[in-house]
Amino acid sequence: MAPGLLTTKVFMKTLSILCVVLFSLSLNAQSYRVYFSDKGENEALLQNPQAFLSAKAIDNKAKRNTVIDRADLPVSKSYLNTLSGLDLTIKMKSRWFNYALVSGEDVYEKVSGLPFVIKVEQAQKYPVVFAGEGAKTTANLAYGESANQIEMLNGDYLHDLNNLGQGMTIAVLDGGFSGANAISGLDTLRMSGRLLGTYNFVDNDTNVFTVGNHGTDVLSIMAGYVDSAFVGTAIRANYWLLKSENQAAETTAEMDNWLAAAEFADSVGADIITSSLGYNTFDGGIGDLSYSDMDGNTALVTRAADMAAKKGILVITSAGNEGNSAWKYILAPADGDSVLTIGGVDEFRNYASFASQGPTADGRIKPTVSARAAGTAYVSTVVRRGNGTSFSCPVISGLAACLWQEYPTKTNMEIYEAIRTTASQPNNPNNEIGFGIANFAAASWTISNPEKDVNEFKIEVYPNPVGEKIFVNLNGVAGNEAVSIKLFNITGQEIHSVDFGKVDNSEIEMEAP
Repeated sequence: MAPGLLTTKVFMKTLSILCVVLFSLSLNAQSYRVYFSDKGENEALLQNPQAFLSAKAIDNKAKRNTVIDRADLPVSKSYLNTLSGLDLTIKMKSRWFNYALVSGEDVYEKVSGLPFVIKVEQAQKYPVVFAGEGAKTTANLAYGESANQIEMLNGDYLHDLNNLGQGMTIAVLDGGFSGANAISGLDTLRMSGRLLGTYNFVDNDTNVFTVGNHGTDVLSIMAGYVDSAFVGTAIRANYWLLKSENQAAETTAEMDNWLAAAEFADSVGADIITSSLGYNTFDGGIGDLSYSDMDGNTALVTRAADMAAKKGILVITSAGNEGNSAWKYILAPADGDSVLTIGGVDEFRNYASFASQGPTADGRIKPTVSARAAGTAYVSTVVRRGNGTSFSCPVISGLAACLWQEYPTKTNMEIYEAIRTTASQPNNPNNEIGFGIANFAAASWTISNPEKDVNEFKIEVYPNPVGEKIFVNLNGVAGNEAVSIKLFNITGQEIHSVDFGKVDNSEIEMEAP
C-alpha cells in the first residue's frame, strides 16, 4: 500500500470494518469459477471475428500479427443460461479462460452433471493493494511541475516530434475515478472526445465516478493538462476508464474483475493496459500468496496479464510499495513474464526505498524499468505531488503510447524490449530499479536503427548548450567496453566522433567540435 493512500485506506476500514468483513465472508462462501469445455455455439464464429471484436481490435491484431483464436470467442450463452436456470447468479465471465464466476447455493452439486463443465473452483477472498497513492518549454509544451518526471526519461524527445499519443488507446484499470468527469485538469480529455467510455466491473454499470480517486490521479499523470503548470505524458491519447477494484470489500472477485476488464480492453481495441493495482496477502490469511507464488504462473491476475500481452496489448503495471515492509517483493501481476513492471526512483534518479523489489520467485529481474515514484506530480483540483509506483507506472505508460505511435507496426513485445534494453543499466540490472531508468529517446533511436549498438545512445551530455568542453556520463557502460562517441546535430547529421577505447570511469571529458 502506498504511503500516499495509507491514511485514507485505513480510515475507511476503521469506519466500516464490521460490515466489510461480514460481507466478504458471505461472498467468499458463495463465489465459484465454473470452467467450460468449449465455446459451444460460438465455435462457429471463429471465421467471423467482426461478430465479437471491434474493428479497432481486429486492425490491431492484424498489424501486429496476433492470431485470433478460440480464446477470443465469447463464452457460450447457452451454457450461461443453463447456469442461470439452476438459480445461480452470473457475476462475471471470462472468454480468455472460458469460465463464469457465479454465486448461489450448492454450486458443486448443481453443475457436476453438466457435460460442458470441466472444473469448479472456489474463489477465495483477498484484498488488492494500491501501488500508490522550474518549468521548461519544449517546442510546444510548458511542462511546469511535470518537467522532471518527463525529462528524466527523455520523454520530451518524443513530445518534440509531436508524438503525444494521437491514435493510441489506453485502458486504465483501477479502483475509482471520482472527479475525472469534472476536474479542470482533465478538461481537454473530456472536451476533445478522447474519453471513449467507462465501465464499472464491480457494480456492472458504467458509473466509475464515485468512490475513490486513485484512478483519477493515475489518469491525470497521462492525460492531465494545465497550461504552463502541468503536462501529462500522453495528453492526446484515447482512454477507457475501467473500475475493477471494490474499495468497500476485498474479495477474490476483484481479480476476476481485473480479468474481465482486460478482456473488455482487448475487445474495444486498447493498445495499452496500465494498472496500478497489486495483490499478495488475503484477509484472515485465507489463500495468502507466498513469495514462491510470484513465479509468473500462479496468481489469476498474473495469468490474465500475460494473456492480455499474448493478445497484443502492452501491459504495464506498478511493482508495488512493499520495499520497506516485511514482504519487500513485487505484487501480482508484476511477476508476469510479459508484463512491463515499473519500479520507482526519486527526482535525483535514486531508488525510492518504498518501491517493491525483485526478483521473481523463479529468478527473473523485476521491476523491468523505473521512473519517478517519489514526489510525482499529478492533477487533482490543483497540481499535487504523491508517492508510489502507482504514479511511476502511468508516467511510463503514457510515454510508451507516444513511442508506439511513432512506430505503429511494431508489436507490443518489440516496444517492451525497446524500453527494457535502452534503460540506464541494461548490462547490470538489479532488484531495485531493474534494467534502470527508462530512456525513450534511446528506445526510439534503437527501433529506427536496429543494427546499431544501443549503448551508442545511452549517454548524458552536459552542459547544454555546450562550452569549450563536453562532459559525458556513460551510465555504467564504462569499465568493460570500448567507447566510441558520435555527436549529431538536430537534423541527424554527424558533426563529431571520438574513439576512446576502454575507459575506467563513468564520466569522460572531450573537446567540443
